[in-house]
Amino acid sequence: MFMTTRQNSSCAQKLVASLLALGLSLPSAIALADPARAAEYYREASDAYQRGDFLEATELLERAFAQDHNLVYKYNQILAFQGMRNFSEALRILDIYANPMKSDGRFDDVDDIRSQLESSIAQAEQAAEQDRLAKQQQDAAIKEPVGPADGGAPNYVAWSLIGAGGVALLASAVTGSTILISDEFDRVERANEQGYDAVYASGRFNSREDYQSVENHQIMTVVFLVSGILLAGTGATLWYLGIPASTSAGAQSPASLDEPSALRFDFLPQVSAQSAGASMRLTF
Repeated sequence: MFMTTRQNSSCAQKLVASLLALGLSLPSAIALADPARAAEYYREASDAYQRGDFLEATELLERAFAQDHNLVYKYNQILAFQGMRNFSEALRILDIYANPMKSDGRFDDVDDIRSQLESSIAQAEQAAEQDRLAKQQQDAAIKEPVGPADGGAPNYVAWSLIGAGGVALLASAVTGSTILISDEFDRVERANEQGYDAVYASGRFNSREDYQSVENHQIMTVVFLVSGILLAGTGATLWYLGIPASTSAGAQSPASLDEPSALRFDFLPQVSAQSAGASMRLTF
C-alpha cells in the first residue's frame, strides 16, 4: 500500500513538471499579447489616417499588430503606406502577407491593391527618369560652349558685318583697279610721263579734274579696304564669341524690349567732292 501511494505521487510530480515545461516553451509573444491594447492602437491609427498623418498611422498599426496578429492591422498599414506614397514599402508588406490575407477570406481586393501599387511605382520611376533626363539636358545647356559650334539660331549681326566687310573689300578692289576712271587715270599717267603740255594742250581735258578723280579713287580704295577689314574682322569675332542672334534687328528677346540692346553697330559713310571716308562705332 505504501508503494502504491508513492507511485501515484511520482506520477503527479511528472505531470506537473511536464505542464511547467510546456508553459515555459510557449512564445513570449503569446504571453504578451493584448488584444484590447491592440484595438486601442487601431482606433488611434484610424484617427491619424483620417487627418492625413499616414506616418503615425503606420507606426500605431505596427504596435497593434505586435499586440494582436490580426491581418486587419497589416491590411490598413498597407493602405497607410499607399496614402503617404511609399509604394515600395506598401508592396513589400503586401508580398509578405498576401497569401494569408487571401486565405483569410476578408480581403478580396489584394490583387487590385497590388496592381495599383505596381502601377504607381512604374509611374514614379518614369517621372524620376524624366526629371533625370531634364536635369542632364539643363546641365548640358549650361556647360555647352558658346562658339562657332553653337547649333542655335544664326547670328545675324555677325553675318551682316562679315557680308558688309566683303562688299567693302570688293569695292576697294574695284576702285583700286581704276576701272571706273580708266581714261582719267591714263591721262594722268601719260601726263606724268610725257608732261602736261603733251596731254592737255588741246584744251579738251582738265588736268585738275583728272588728278582729283584719281586722288578720290585712291582715298576710296584705302577707305573701303580698311572698312572691309574692320567689318569682316568684327563680324568674325562676334560669330566666334557667340554673341546671340537676338541682338540683331527684329530678333530681340523679351528681356531686351525693356533694356537697351547689348550690341549696337553704327556705320556712316561720308563722301564729298574733296574727300571720302566713313565713321564706325561698335557698342557692346
